[in-house]
Amino acid sequence: GDFEFAFSQSEQKTKVKEGDIVSIPSGLPFGFKHIGKGEGKVIVVSQSDALPKMLSEVGTPVKDKSNIGSKANKLDINRIVSVAKKNGIEFLN
Repeated sequence: GDFEFAFSQSEQKTKVKEGDIVSIPSGLPFGFKHIGKGEGKVIVVSQSDALPKMLSEVGTPVKDKSNIGSKANKLDINRIVSVAKKNGIEFLN
């Protein structure tokens, strides 16, 4: 799917499509959102183990994709932010 990546230092936004690669320097704050139609997937490759640690602590493996919406409505944002901070990840506004 199509995504938009935003980089806080330069206010730059980059649109990417299926198969594109985005390289982000270590320590650079960034965000991304799905802007395409249908399903979108992102593969994150990182030298840091912070993101996988955070996701394994707050995430729940999805076995039935038809049930994703009901689980997404029950996210505990405060817990996610707390676990992220513990792993050195910061969410920016």
